[in-house]
Amino acid sequence: MNYQEFEILKFVKDFIDNCMDVWHKRAWFMKAAAVLFIENFVRSLGDNAAKLDREHGYGEHMFLAQVEYFQNYEPCDEETRRGVLYLTVNFYRELVKRYPDEKYFEDAYWVPERLLFSPKMTSWITERISFTPYSSTMSYPKGDKTIIVLHGFDQWYTRFSPQDFLLMDMTPIASRFFRKLYFDYLRSSRHVFSECATNNPKVFARFLNAMLEVKKRGGTQEDHWTVMEARLTKELIDNATVISACVPGRIGEPLSIPYKNMRIGFFKRWFTWAVLEGRLSVEDTFFDEWVQIEEPSKNEAKPIPHEDLEKMMAVAKAKSKDKELYRLYYIAICINLIMSIRPSDVLSLKVSGLRESISQTNTVLHHITKTSKGRLQKDPLTKNDLMLINEAVALTAPLREKANKALKDHIFLYTTNRGSIDQIKVDALSDFMQRCCNEAGIKTYSPYRLRYTFYTALYESKAGNELTDNEKKILSKHMKIGTTMGYVKRSRAEYFRAVFHVMGDNKDAVVAGQVVETMPKGTQDIGVRGDGLGKCCSPNGCLDQSMLPCIACRHFITTVEHEPFFKRMIEIYDKEMESAASDHEREDILTKKELMVSYLIEIDKVKQKSK
Repeated sequence: MNYQEFEILKFVKDFIDNCMDVWHKRAWFMKAAAVLFIENFVRSLGDNAAKLDREHGYGEHMFLAQVEYFQNYEPCDEETRRGVLYLTVNFYRELVKRYPDEKYFEDAYWVPERLLFSPKMTSWITERISFTPYSSTMSYPKGDKTIIVLHGFDQWYTRFSPQDFLLMDMTPIASRFFRKLYFDYLRSSRHVFSECATNNPKVFARFLNAMLEVKKRGGTQEDHWTVMEARLTKELIDNATVISACVPGRIGEPLSIPYKNMRIGFFKRWFTWAVLEGRLSVEDTFFDEWVQIEEPSKNEAKPIPHEDLEKMMAVAKAKSKDKELYRLYYIAICINLIMSIRPSDVLSLKVSGLRESISQTNTVLHHITKTSKGRLQKDPLTKNDLMLINEAVALTAPLREKANKALKDHIFLYTTNRGSIDQIKVDALSDFMQRCCNEAGIKTYSPYRLRYTFYTALYESKAGNELTDNEKKILSKHMKIGTTMGYVKRSRAEYFRAVFHVMGDNKDAVVAGQVVETMPKGTQDIGVRGDGLGKCCSPNGCLDQSMLPCIACRHFITTVEHEPFFKRMIEIYDKEMESAASDHEREDILTKKELMVSYLIEIDKVKQKSK
């Protein structure tokens, strides 16, 4: 043994001796595993040993090399192998915690720090599940299971963190052909991958497997589908039930229509892609059978009752004084109650998103949303909004200094039990709300109920009742007022009047009187919020710094000279429509475009009068 090998083993042995008390409590076989681990440590490093100097030089490649060595180590039983792999994982975890300045996994490609600290990590490497960074060229896993590492997916989808990963298990799909077809569809684009991650193979494998059984009996090929098979698949989904494990004796209850439609839509998009790729063939009217189920008109939404909300918020506010993390939860809940941002979008906010507007009159929040697909949305902030967000920024400033570079711009951070810095997830916020509800002695509510509550409060307030239809549409990001009203607890009569107004006379955008021949004196410039489209004619200015775009406000005013700006915005929206990744996003863009067209129509009327 040379001097360097001796120094490496001395460091490792001392390190393990210090950790053994903690590790031994979690695994009775640790003694034999520790002996094997130490005796083979240098050999498991291979050529990487030359790069080590005490705690310096370790990292992702060393970890993967040692894992592969112990996975293939012959003279050892499976229990000892599991023990030595457990030691390997925890050795690197302890290194990360004890020597944070070394940043061992900061730039990891295959095994980011979040994956290393997953509770299931030892099980995954014992099962030889591979780690595959997402790309359009990733290959199908040999064992039908793979951990897909999602670098940068937080830039497109707010529910992912900067260092996220997902276990993709293809085994529920019985057909090898369809496993490969599903995987290839999954890697075809980031948007498709996000959809596949939501629609896990387990969700639709039962329908697909049932159809494949029918195909076997009929003797037809897997790569050709008939109209009758499409019809049978639709019936299977339509008759699906969900089993409630927490209610003894309950066999199942019907799947909701939105879930049924989501699964029908998934099948249709997947098979359409496969046909275009030449992987499947179908009969002529095959896709006509997969028409989504018509949903009844939306009835009243379900905001948190005012009395329950007061009790829950009282408990949340009291708890927020005990721990910094609870304070961040409380701030996130408050932001959801005063802004139309989804819970996942709130928890993904970044410090760099807070920017002063050109007019210097307010701060604009630049952020991505569930449907923006990486494009920044701009929302003006009220003073109260800004105060809450700035408090969260100040609370987490020390964490950003210690966080890895992927998290250094995020606002809602916390210190995990293992000592690392991570982004707060919606599940954690949901657990906090559930504890608050339990302590308050009320029914439990999820963070997504806060969105309903926001819209209901908006319409019930005096200011809300004075909102124009244009403001309601833009504020709620819904093309039809009927969709917005689905979030709002109103009487059925009011609800149907709103729907009739939109769907009956087709005059959603009412801008008459806001286009004038000449701009009156006293109007104000509105900077970036107006996009050059016009000015503000409010006698007192925008006193409450409304979160609404100026274009939707009753005080917005424009003239025929601004016509080119409206045409420019329509061109921009048309380009955005071409790259829109979902129907929801397309509707949002169409709402704005519709408003621009309405102003052009009014401008044309004014021009005709002046001739």
